[in-house]
Amino acid sequence: MRALFEMELRKAIRNPWFIIAVGISSALAVVSAVGNILYYQRYGVFDLYAHKYVSPVPGSCFKWWISLDFLQPASTLLFQLLPLLVVIPYAWSFRTEMQSGYLNQVATRTTRKRYLAAKSAVVFLTGSLIAAVPLTLDIFMLACFIPAYLPDITEVLYLGVYTSDLWSWFFYNAPVVYVFLYTLLASCMCGFWALLVHSLSFAIDNRVALLFAPYLGVLGLQFFSDRIYLALGSINGPQLGLSANMRAGVESYPQVWWVIALEIAAVLTASALLARRQLKEDLL
Repeated sequence: MRALFEMELRKAIRNPWFIIAVGISSALAVVSAVGNILYYQRYGVFDLYAHKYVSPVPGSCFKWWISLDFLQPASTLLFQLLPLLVVIPYAWSFRTEMQSGYLNQVATRTTRKRYLAAKSAVVFLTGSLIAAVPLTLDIFMLACFIPAYLPDITEVLYLGVYTSDLWSWFFYNAPVVYVFLYTLLASCMCGFWALLVHSLSFAIDNRVALLFAPYLGVLGLQFFSDRIYLALGSINGPQLGLSANMRAGVESYPQVWWVIALEIAAVLTASALLARRQLKEDLL
């Protein structure tokens, strides 16, 4: 099992599409970080409020982190593209290997269960890395140029993280933990999403449809989430969008932990059912 996992991991990491996906996500993180660094150095909080005292806390690098930032277009673009980027490298590999005849060789050397387990683990890992790398890169770049002041709840108006927001206690008491938790959340959600698309490849032959149809579904869910509460009378309901629930910043509707848990559970359940069905069918 270990040898099979290592073989699949080498295939995934050396895949040019994995390098492209990580490169695109990292490039967006760099653009966002550079834009915020330049904005901070040019304006900062002191120039914006030159005639009254403002503490340096709103200038903390944690406030400018890409997951909380809505100033730079690259920040929002990254989270909009992540559901697509994470499936590009390896989520379609099972279907490609089946069509190419590669599975003829695999089936004679290992069991179907081990093969699918190793491939699923690598699909999850590659999807998680594509999300974790840019989020980590961004905060490190910001920390090199913007002081890591401990956020203060009295500056909540400038920081934009309210006590009702998910994990807000960590933001004001242990911001590094806050960054870690949201990086972990985005990584896991992206990994599980890549796993779902991988499971869909058991039934979908067309690679373009496999990659883009689920992504269009994510965009549709976000559109529904942004419009349904307005249609119901402008109520303040929980955020339903997958991409919006990956990030720390709340632009419109609040994140609710049980909605995120239900989304993850739904994705995992669908993936498990598709995998179970595949185990009962012919591999080749």
